[in-house]
Amino acid sequence: MTTTVPYRPLPLDLSDVRYAHSPDSVVQPGVPVGETVELDWSASAVYPGTSRKFWVHVPAQYDPAEPAALMVFQDGRLYLDPEGEVRGGIVLDNLIHSGDIPVTIGVFVDPGVLPDAEDPKNRNVEYDAFDDRYVTFLLEEILPEVTSRYAVTTDPDRWGICGGSSGGNCAFTAAWFRPDRFRRVITCLSSFAQMPGGNPYPELIPGVPGKPLRVFMQAGHRDLGWDQPGRNWLAENLRVAAALAEAGYDVRLALGDGGHNPNHGGVLLPDALRWLLGRPGTAAAARTVDGTGRDVPGTCASVGRGTVRPATADDLEALLDVQEEGAVAGLAHIFPQDTHPFPRAELLQRWSAELEDPAINVYVSLDASGALTGFAATRGAELLHFGTAVRTWGTGAAQQLHDAVLGELSRTAPVGSGQLRLRVFEANHRARRFYEKLGWTGTGQRTHTSFPPHPVLVEYHRSR
Repeated sequence: MTTTVPYRPLPLDLSDVRYAHSPDSVVQPGVPVGETVELDWSASAVYPGTSRKFWVHVPAQYDPAEPAALMVFQDGRLYLDPEGEVRGGIVLDNLIHSGDIPVTIGVFVDPGVLPDAEDPKNRNVEYDAFDDRYVTFLLEEILPEVTSRYAVTTDPDRWGICGGSSGGNCAFTAAWFRPDRFRRVITCLSSFAQMPGGNPYPELIPGVPGKPLRVFMQAGHRDLGWDQPGRNWLAENLRVAAALAEAGYDVRLALGDGGHNPNHGGVLLPDALRWLLGRPGTAAAARTVDGTGRDVPGTCASVGRGTVRPATADDLEALLDVQEEGAVAGLAHIFPQDTHPFPRAELLQRWSAELEDPAINVYVSLDASGALTGFAATRGAELLHFGTAVRTWGTGAAQQLHDAVLGELSRTAPVGSGQLRLRVFEANHRARRFYEKLGWTGTGQRTHTSFPPHPVLVEYHRSR
C-alpha cells in the first residue's frame, strides 16, 4: 500500500528545527491514566556505591491474570516527564487505550550517582560501556523489583528497551548481549561515537551470527560532529543502521533535521512503539534459533564470509597447522624453535582428548573456501585455547571468532560460574593487547606452565 505524505518545504536552517508532537503524546480526554510508582535503589552489586530512582508506570488496563509486555527506558526522569519531549507514560496510556500496542508496563530508570564522589555522575560509565554490566544490572537488580510486584510476560519478543544519546547505545548494547531477554530496541541519536575503544558495531554486526532483534533508530542531520571526520554522531548512527540492514535485520531508520536533543525522538516514540510492539514477531533470517533465542546446537554460524562450527577429529591436522604456524610466527621469543620446537605429537593427543571430553567445547572457523582459519576451546566459563591463521592477522578475523565463541560461552557457562576467564602468556604482548581491546581485564594472578621452559601465564577476566 502506498502512503501519501503531505508536502512541506524543507527548513533552510537545519540546526534549529523543532518537531510538533502528535495527539498521541498529549493527554487525551477519556483515556484512562496509568499509575506511576517511584522506587529507590541503592544496593547495587554491579555498580557499587551508586544510588538512583526508577519509576514503574502501570497502565489502567493492567490485569494480574494477563502478564503485561515490558518497556525499559533509560534516563527515566527525562523520558517520563509529562512536560518534556518524550512523555513516555502519556504515550503508553494513549497507545494502549487505542489498541495500537498491548498492555505494557513502562520502567523508567535513572542513571546512578555516587553521592560522595567528586564527580557523582555514573551515567557514561553505565551507558557507554561495551559489555553486559548494565543489562545484568537491569535483569538482576531493577526488574526483579518490578516482577515481584506485577505480572510481566517472559516472552522476549514483548520486552523492549529505549534510550537516547548514550542511553541509545546503552539500549542497543543491552539487547545485543541479551537477546534472550530484550528483542525490541529504540535508539535515538545514540552516542556510538564516544564508546570507549570506538564504535564496535559496524564491524561486529556482519561478523557474528544474527540476533533476533527489531531495531528502530532515530538520527539527526545536525547531530554532534555531523561534519567532522571523527567523533561524528550522525555518521556512526548511519554506519550501525547500514550494518544492520545489510545483515538482514528488521531495522527502521528515521533521519530528521535538528541537533542533539530529545525532541524528534520523543515525537517519534508513538510510531516507534507501534512498529516494535504492534506487529507479529520475526527473527533475523541470518540465524537459526530455538525458543530461547540461542543458537541451535550443532549448527554453523555465519561469521563474515565464513563460518564457525564445532570441531571434529577430521579438523585436527589443519588445526595443528594453524597452531604451529602461529607459534613459530608469534611465540618464538617464548619457545625458541631450536631448543623448544613445536610439540605436534603431544598436542595432537591433547586435542583428541579434549574433543572427547563432554565438558570441553572445541570450535573451528573456516573461510569461504572451507579452509580452516582459526580454533578455540572453552570449558565452563573459561576460554581455554584461541588462535587464528597468520594469514588472517590484522583482518578482523580474530575478533569475529572471539565474539562468536564468547557469545556462546556467555550463554552456556554454568550459573554461578562468575566472570569469564582466560590465561595468556605474560610475554605474549600481541595477544594481551588483543584481549584488552576486547574488554578483558588482568586479575594480577600469575602461574608458571608445567612444560619447558615454564613461561608465566597471567589471568584475565571479563563480564558476561
